[in-house]
Amino acid sequence: MLCDVCNTRLAVHHTTTVTDGVARTRDLCEECLQATSGPAERDVTTTIRSARCYFCGAGVNVGGTDPLAQRFGVHRIRFFCFRCSPVYGNCVARVLSTLPKDLPSEQQAALLAELTDDVDRQVKQRLEESQ
Repeated sequence: MLCDVCNTRLAVHHTTTVTDGVARTRDLCEECLQATSGPAERDVTTTIRSARCYFCGAGVNVGGTDPLAQRFGVHRIRFFCFRCSPVYGNCVARVLSTLPKDLPSEQQAALLAELTDDVDRQVKQRLEESQ
């Protein structure tokens, strides 16, 4: 895949950002990333390159804001490999579907910690069962 900007070099940075519900995908070569991106986007791509899967330690293919934490207004980034990502997504979707809509704010931090532990445990168990 060629770079979206120069259309000559191979795209090695693939990012998707969502702002106000609008997704923006960019496929850039190293040179165009440096020339056209702000510090935040460059930092994220650097972080992704050195990150390891949260569950198994493999190379990262997927990363972004954790939807479980986001539901509680917490910005937490997690990274996953292709194997662990769908397992995590399914576990989080099940948990999110059971949350009350109007949870008092004083209960949210404790519940987030509890649910994070539960989801992490579920994911690890499912991954062990699939080996």
